[in-house]
Amino acid sequence: MKASLVLHVFLVGLCQAHPPPDRTKQTDGVPVSQLRMLSLGLARLLHGVAETAAQMERQAEHVLAGLDRATNSLESLRKQSLQAGRTHKQVRTDLQIFSAKGDSLQRTVRDLQERLEDLEKEQGTMQYWTNWIHDKVRSLTQPGSAAQAQINTNSIKNIMDKQAKWLDSLTSEVSARDRLINRRLRLIKQLEKRVDYHSRQSSV
Repeated sequence: MKASLVLHVFLVGLCQAHPPPDRTKQTDGVPVSQLRMLSLGLARLLHGVAETAAQMERQAEHVLAGLDRATNSLESLRKQSLQAGRTHKQVRTDLQIFSAKGDSLQRTVRDLQERLEDLEKEQGTMQYWTNWIHDKVRSLTQPGSAAQAQINTNSIKNIMDKQAKWLDSLTSEVSARDRLINRRLRLIKQLEKRVDYHSRQSSV
């Protein structure tokens, strides 16, 4: 484009600096007036070519700028897609962990319910022995032999010791299960927060 402009300026300057001296003169059989017209036509043609080239250059720059923007947008979209893929994968992983922990907690709750049912049965048994002990204590207040009183006392003591050990064991087991349930509930709450966070991130 620069060479065309230089040639255009040169031809225009040449035509203006050397006007035709005589329309009747010829150069190699071609009238000077025709040469001047041809040079002016060529100058106009080169000027049009230069303008077209400049316009095409501006269009090319505009297209390249648009291509750069499209490339940047595509790269940004690719990064967002990768991030969304990682986020969705993390959410699926958290949901799987959440589901597994939920199943485990449900099993623990079922076990605890079964243990509570057993406890109710044991309470019925303990109530039976409590009534039995009450009857034995009441019988001790009645006249009887010292040997019989000693036997009844030993029996009551053995039963009470067994019941105390059973209650201690049951209390420890219930406390352990309660701590386990609390830990799993805290873990589930943490997983719920993570799932909620990743869900909000993926929707941005």
